[in-house]
Amino acid sequence: YETGYGDTDENGIIDIIVIDKNENKIYEFTFIDTDEDGNANIGEYDKDEDGNIDVIAYDYDQDGEWDKFENT
Repeated sequence: YETGYGDTDENGIIDIIVIDKNENKIYEFTFIDTDEDGNANIGEYDKDEDGNIDVIAYDYDQDGEWDKFENT
C-alpha cells in the first residue's frame, strides 16, 4: 500500500487521506474529514482504477459506520 495525506485548506490540520493499494499511482480510496475532527465524513472509492470515483460513502453521525452509499 502507498498512502498520502493532505491539508487542503492549509490550516495545519490533515483533512484528506488517500490509499493506493497496488502502488500504481491511482488512488483507490480517499477519506475526507470535512469538519476536521479526526473522523472521516466522506469516503470515495475508485473500484475499477480508471481515475474516476465509483462510490461515495457518507458517515453523517461519525460513528465509524458508513450511513449512505452513492454510486456515481
